[in-house]
Order: sequence, then C-alpha cells, then structure tokens
Amino acid sequence: MTIFLFLQDYVSPGQSALAAFAVFAIVVTIAEHKWPYRDRFQYKKQDYIWDSIILFINRVVIAPVALAVSTGFVIPQLSLVFGDRLLTGFWPTEASLWLQYPLLIAVVTFIPYWIHRALHEIDFLWRIHHLHHLPSKLTWAKATWGHPFDFLLIYPAMTVVPLALGAPTDIVQNTAFSLSLITLLNHANIPAQSTMINLIFAGFHEHECHHRLDISSGNKNYGTSFLGWDHLFGTFEKPSGEPVAVGVPEGLEDQSRFFPKIMKSLKLQK
Repeated sequence: MTIFLFLQDYVSPGQSALAAFAVFAIVVTIAEHKWPYRDRFQYKKQDYIWDSIILFINRVVIAPVALAVSTGFVIPQLSLVFGDRLLTGFWPTEASLWLQYPLLIAVVTFIPYWIHRALHEIDFLWRIHHLHHLPSKLTWAKATWGHPFDFLLIYPAMTVVPLALGAPTDIVQNTAFSLSLITLLNHANIPAQSTMINLIFAGFHEHECHHRLDISSGNKNYGTSFLGWDHLFGTFEKPSGEPVAVGVPEGLEDQSRFFPKIMKSLKLQK
C-alpha cells in the first residue's frame, strides 16, 4: 500500500497499482516457497502455468475493465438519469481521512458482502461462483481463480456506491486496492495466526473456514477483507486454527479443465 501511494506521485494510478501488485506477488510467492504454512498447499508445476493464465485474465484484464466501466460509464449514466437526486454531495469530503477511510471500508464492502453471499446461497449463482472454490489448496494466486462474471460483479460494486455518494476518486481507489491486497493475502500459504485484528479484517484462518470442503458449513465469513458485515448479519465464524480440507467435492486435479468448466457453468457446453 505504501508503494502504491508513493508511486502515485510519479505515474498514473493504474501504473502504480500494477507496480505495487507486482512487488506484492513476488514477495508473497517467495514467502510461500520458503515458509509454507500448510505443506499440502505447496506449489506444483501446473500451478505456475494456470495461476499465471487465470491471474492475467481476471486481475490484469477483467478487473481494470470492470473498474473503468463503473467510474467512466455507470456513474455518468446515473447522473444523467437521476440528476440532482444522485447523492453526489453526501460524502463528508471535508472530514479527516481518519474518518473517511473507515467509513469507506464499510461502504466499499457492503454490496460485495451481499453479492458474495448471494453467489453462495442462490443455486444458479453458486454454479458460477463455485469455480473460485475448485482448488484444493489456498495460495495468494488461487484468490484470482474465479469466473470472470464474479469480477465483473464485485469490482464495480466496490466503487459505484461511494463514488455516487461523492467520495473522492483517489480515496476510493486507494481503499479498494488495499482491500484487494488483504483478500490476496488471506489466501496466501504463509505462517498465520489469528489475532484481535482478524475479528475485523479476514486473515488466513478466517478465510480458510470459508473455503472448507463441507460447503454448507463453509457459508461463513463472506467478507473477503472486512468482516464487520459478517458480525452484523450473523455469518461470522471464529476459526479453530486447525487445518481443514478446502475445495469442492468434485475437485479439479487437472487444472486445464478450468476453462471448459467456465463454459459449462454458462450452459454453453454440456
């Protein structure tokens, strides 16, 4: 996050985010190799290939497009439709950043919480979202696994509401980027221990609960970064810290089958 803010003084926000993401990816990948937390989650050859392909599609292509659509199209269209009724002056822009950032965290994560919950609890949406749960291991790169539809839903949902309320674009971008790094980090197979802060922000153990193989009991901790809404709406689970099996019953030993499964989820392929 510090790298991201520093680079913004010299390059565009998109370039600074990409550079900070690259540094994050290199550092965390090295840490996963040198200090793996769960031995069974260690990388195999096919992980490097398919993680790289899926990461490029979903994080480098789909996510920026989704964000660009929300800021460059959705908000202007809402302004045209609702005019003065759009709450663009509602955000407390004159308030201290110490107030704005916590408020933004709550606002940015509210709709994604409900979208993520719906993706689990509505059958036809789960058919799409379960692709994110196919891997039987957790690593930071496996956080990028998922149907492109997931990313096209979640990323605009993170930014449209605060921008419609009049929150400054740069603060919204900083917050969304920081929360996305938390999401990647709580998938990472590096030494982890739940602390008091993980009652608010999801760590590895909190998110491991969410990915457990027993799907019905895994419908907890929907907040991929901020857990406040899980506490409020009764979906928070405090982890035991014990290893749990993760994935879905069908599994995915051959990762090259991921893209055919995307087609199948849309009923484009039998």
